Amino acid sequence: MPTDYKLDSTTHDLDLSTQRLETFEQNTAAVAQRIKIALLTRYGEWFLDTGVGVPYNRFSSVKNTKLILDEFLQEYIRNIEDVLTLREYESVLDPSNRRISVKFVVTTTGGQVVDLELEV
Repeated sequence: MPTDYKLDSTTHDLDLSTQRLETFEQNTAAVAQRIKIALLTRYGEWFLDTGVGVPYNRFSSVKNTKLILDEFLQEYIRNIEDVLTLREYESVLDPSNRRISVKFVVTTTGGQVVDLELEV
């Protein structure tokens, strides 16, 4: 299993509150952070690999935007490292501010359950 460093949940920078780099002791927290990073990374923004991220802009002018975006995000979540199954998924699209709120539950490859809610 790869090492994941803890990020500050507000700033998304490395968590240096203990004056040293902390890693996760539980796979559940690491998987939750991986999912959050994956969904908050916009396509093309990471300079080391501009093919990484969710192409949110691609969905803004598509008919049935919510349906297509939901299908894309569900598959995207299923393909994140250490995600075994996507058990529950729901979303609310707010076209006025171009945001989508997603709430979902996944099972990890270690059998743990991760319950997350994000606005992207």
